[in-house]
Amino acid sequence: MHIRYKKVLLLIILSSMGIGALTLSLAPNQKKAIANKHNISSGDLINTTTSYANESTILSSITLIPTQPLQPTATPSPTPLTIYPLEKVSDPEIKTLIKDYYEAKLNCDLKALQNIFSDKKNIETKKQLEEDVLYVEDYQAIKSYSKKSYVDGEFIVYAYYEIKFLNIKTPAPAVKRFYIVTNEVGEKKIFSGVFDNITSAYYYDRDNDADVKKLIKATNKKGEKAKKSDEFLKVFWDKLNEYNKTTTKP
Repeated sequence: MHIRYKKVLLLIILSSMGIGALTLSLAPNQKKAIANKHNISSGDLINTTTSYANESTILSSITLIPTQPLQPTATPSPTPLTIYPLEKVSDPEIKTLIKDYYEAKLNCDLKALQNIFSDKKNIETKKQLEEDVLYVEDYQAIKSYSKKSYVDGEFIVYAYYEIKFLNIKTPAPAVKRFYIVTNEVGEKKIFSGVFDNITSAYYYDRDNDADVKKLIKATNKKGEKAKKSDEFLKVFWDKLNEYNKTTTKP
């Protein structure tokens, strides 16, 4: 369904519920997933640089933000590769990077996003960002968790956050995945390039780790609880998921 008709239909639905018309001009939201075949399960409407849903495809499936590692590292990889535990992020630079990302999305700030991502050319246009956060009022309660990658200075980050939608009281919980790299001058960036085969497999396989599954399960549980407590959120959430299914190609 064309996005224009999608918006009109959703507004009609929400108006009939008494929610009121949603403002059609918002702020930014980052990239739509480049690798959406790795969706997990219920809970968010996210968007990514390489894999999962987008802000308007919320909550039916948690979408993490796959971003890929700085151009393939030339050093040989150990076999098997070491798998590290999921830990709450303590590095202030990574914390700031994730928070700046959500702030830039909300403001549709392309210049800020160019400084956040490793490849300035591989980010969405302002129009795409505006569409992605069409119904988003704010990103709240951001908490980041990370696993060290098998490459020194690189990390897989799972960011938990809550999406506050326009005219809906209860925020929706979500998880988004990022790949963080360290550039040649020591700055941490969200990777927006192309994975080599080894890193790609390692990156996506982390979704199957017990500690990551636990985080996703807890987020989904919060999502179900939020929907039960707020009928408007449930209807909005379900409709966005329905639109996503009809507009996303297999």
